[in-house]
Amino acid sequence: MPARTGADVSAELGGRYLLRYLMRRQYGQFTTGSSNLNFATPTPYSPTETISWLALPTPTRRDFVLFLDPNLLPEVRGPRRVMLGGGIEYVLPKGFPLSALVVNWPIPVV
Repeated sequence: MPARTGADVSAELGGRYLLRYLMRRQYGQFTTGSSNLNFATPTPYSPTETISWLALPTPTRRDFVLFLDPNLLPEVRGPRRVMLGGGIEYVLPKGFPLSALVVNWPIPVV
């Protein structure tokens, strides 16, 4: 997948945010951003739907979500279909800066 700018992805998504789902134990892990590889999706899921639709490696509920503004992401790859799942994902090879967080804390998924 070729590297794209966050602005390109934002235009593609019509201004929607990307969602980075979190397990309960990850609650405080990304509140300052992340420079590591991350995966995000534009699709809202329930805590249990995330496991199958995103084919997550750890079959644990994702009870929280971070909203990411694609305009502020340094590099985005995708979209692509989730292998062995049914969802769509974007790859953030350089992670996401604090400035990309729409809200600086995880939001509960209901």
